[in-house]
Amino acid sequence: ISAELGKSEITIREFLMLKKGDVIRLDTRVNSEIIVSIDNKRKLAGRPGGVDGKKAIRITRTLEGEDLLDADTLTAMLAP
Repeated sequence: ISAELGKSEITIREFLMLKKGDVIRLDTRVNSEIIVSIDNKRKLAGRPGGVDGKKAIRITRTLEGEDLLDADTLTAMLAP
């Protein structure tokens, strides 16, 4: 099971220079749903949070239709 909080593009140089406390800006808003994949297949949407001091994801819905496709696959399917 994996959850994608967002995506970001940084250079290798920027990556190698990261240190504790640095912030990487993602392409999602703080209150956006995140995608939960099971066995590398998009299955669920949820919101990040915590329970008893541990990281958690509250599942908000099951993905259906186009939501099951990742952005790259959807773009490729729609390309002329």
